[in-house]
Amino acid sequence: AFSYAFDDLLLEAENLLPEFPKIEETLSKFIARATLDECLPSSYITEFDAYLYSKMNERIIEGAIKLVRNPEENIWNAAFSINDLKICFDKFIQAFLLEGETPAYVEEKLKPLNCVFYMHEFSKKLFVKAIEKSKPCDIQKVELCIQLLKELKQKELVKVSEIEKGYIKLFSQIDDLKLDIPYLPDMAVTLHNLLQKHKLFPEENNPQSSQLAFMLSAQAHK
Repeated sequence: AFSYAFDDLLLEAENLLPEFPKIEETLSKFIARATLDECLPSSYITEFDAYLYSKMNERIIEGAIKLVRNPEENIWNAAFSINDLKICFDKFIQAFLLEGETPAYVEEKLKPLNCVFYMHEFSKKLFVKAIEKSKPCDIQKVELCIQLLKELKQKELVKVSEIEKGYIKLFSQIDDLKLDIPYLPDMAVTLHNLLQKHKLFPEENNPQSSQLAFMLSAQAHK
């Protein structure tokens, strides 16, 4: 359904041109951003049927493909590329979880990045690092994650949808991650429950959330 919204934007692009002279560049960035953030499947741009659209639409898609193929090139923020953001996230998480920095420190560092759109990656990295640096049955660092995310949410630096997406990305990598962190499936179930308890994740009656909990529980008993 999300792709239909982009279809509509492409179809309206020429009509928007008088009011938005940079519509081609902007839509290329928008589509590339959505593809890199996994909101759009890569097939949306790689299997684009030029015959169904205008020459302008074709140029927009070509621009998006160029940006996706060069992820180091900045798409939104004038100061930070995707790789820059990942490096920053790693530093902030390291400082918070392992060096005793406060949530206020992380807030101060995140604000200039203006990266609410990419906080699912921050959430995923936070979850993985907290579990990696924990011991089995010791959830102290996982609880620190919850504390940090609650404060970031309160300051509107992260949305629940981004936290959910970060958790889903953690789950998608669980088979690889548990090779180095055997107790990760059990901790991921604990994390899931804490996120729900503190309203940082959809309620239990959310079908996707319930399915993830079930699958994680199954993983834990493998």
